[in-house]
Amino acid sequence: MRTLSIAAGLVLLVLTAGCGPSGPAMVPVSGVVTLDDNPVAGASVMFAPVSGGRPAEGVTDAAGKFSLMTEKPGDGALEGEYLVTVTGVRTVGAVVNPDGTSGDTSQVREEWFLPKKYSRRDSSELRQMVAKGMSPVELKLSSK
Repeated sequence: MRTLSIAAGLVLLVLTAGCGPSGPAMVPVSGVVTLDDNPVAGASVMFAPVSGGRPAEGVTDAAGKFSLMTEKPGDGALEGEYLVTVTGVRTVGAVVNPDGTSGDTSQVREEWFLPKKYSRRDSSELRQMVAKGMSPVELKLSSK
């Protein structure tokens, strides 16, 4: 009986040894976006894994700073190589009626405050390696 108890205990130990937080370990990723050395507020930053998988995203604050999330705020990204896009566009000219419904839509348009090339993976030319202990990312964009 004692041998059976020890064997059952060892099996239980082996089965639970690998248990812990579910999913792979995430790396916190933060950084700053600048355009011609000026911080960019309100830009969407996306890191898309080169090997495929779920992207990590963030939005810049008034100082151009961002932190990435994949599943929950601030969790970061998985280790690996990423294609990076930065999109800076806002909708302007929208009119809202006093009751909250849409008003005249004839003046609604998109206003890009960053060059469109940075919003596309095939033209942004931005790549980033994500690894444990990495420094904050500097995404230096140019209007030229």
